[in-house]
Amino acid sequence: MARFSEVDVTSEARRTFYRNTLELIGDFPLAGTGKGTYVNAYPIYEKVDDRLRLSFAHNDYLEYAAENGVVAGAALTLAGLGLLVWLAALWRRRRSSFAKGIGLGAGLAVFALLVHGLTDFNLQIPANAVHFVTMAMLAAAVFAGRGEARRRDTAKSLSRAASGPLKPRSLPRRRLLAYVLAPALAVALFVPAVRDFAAFRHLAAYRAARSQARSVESAFPALEARLVRAAAASPRAVFETELARLTMEMARVANAAGRDEERDTLCDQAIARYARAVAANPIDASVHYETGLAYLLINYPLMTFQDRAKASFRQALVLKPADETMNLNVVFLYFSWWPTLEAAEAAYAAGLYRAAAVRDPAFPAKLRARWFQSAGSAERLDAVLAALPPVR
Repeated sequence: MARFSEVDVTSEARRTFYRNTLELIGDFPLAGTGKGTYVNAYPIYEKVDDRLRLSFAHNDYLEYAAENGVVAGAALTLAGLGLLVWLAALWRRRRSSFAKGIGLGAGLAVFALLVHGLTDFNLQIPANAVHFVTMAMLAAAVFAGRGEARRRDTAKSLSRAASGPLKPRSLPRRRLLAYVLAPALAVALFVPAVRDFAAFRHLAAYRAARSQARSVESAFPALEARLVRAAAASPRAVFETELARLTMEMARVANAAGRDEERDTLCDQAIARYARAVAANPIDASVHYETGLAYLLINYPLMTFQDRAKASFRQALVLKPADETMNLNVVFLYFSWWPTLEAAEAAYAAGLYRAAAVRDPAFPAKLRARWFQSAGSAERLDAVLAALPPVR
């Protein structure tokens, strides 16, 4: 009540989330972007960098449609509505007031979670999803009167046992399939879950050790070993990405110490690890951006792989066009390289600068501050700005 008295919910950012998500759905209406990809697909449609990492759509039904496509998303939504209709029909037929009371409470919990899903992501949270399933099955069990049916079956079995020895019966095929298939499916789902659990345990241990390490250089072998174990346990991109970042930290240490050969070897390793992360999750903008930085560090300060760095930066900005930090640094780099840019590259850099200035009127001042920090003077920046190709 306090929250609703203090906040105008209609003015919150959810409206922006929903508009951007509807645009996403419009671009991927049939198959969606893929389950679990919303967190990386959404930034493509952001218009302003709000410094948030939106993991969920704050609307279960829009997220179903975004990740699974309109047809599959509608099917999931209709399954929820069908569950409510089925529970309501069972409730009407039940005669026991106790069972109707328990079932009504469980059914209302299901209803509340489905309604709350219109403005939040309840069913994306494992604890809430387990609660939802538990309440649904509790309602179904008490409405169906399975306890009474089980007691009747037990009474019949005892009656047959009293009348004489039981004849052995063959296990029905349906039960046999259930006894074989159910455990097999459980194992098939359980194995990757255990692998992910083990990998995240290694990642947590790495982060704890990283926070206590006095220096990256001294702790690097032990830290790298933990992340290698995490990446070996699970194919998720996060572990290869973290491993690549650690390797890049060590490459910067080697660069600062003048160990050029070691720096280039570490950069090569980081780029290979970033490539595996991209293969596992091609739409994570940060991985493409960091790959570009790794290419710039190889053979520094000659920037031998500048073209590959540019390609990585461009892909990063395709996947997250409103990111202020990436725009600021990429525009800074392109303007630094201005005398060597081809006409198409100069036009691209000018377009980035103008689009960023439209999104954030303070962007030119931030770029000027960045330039002063690096060069101590803005004369070259002013010359570049004066030479920007006209808008076509």
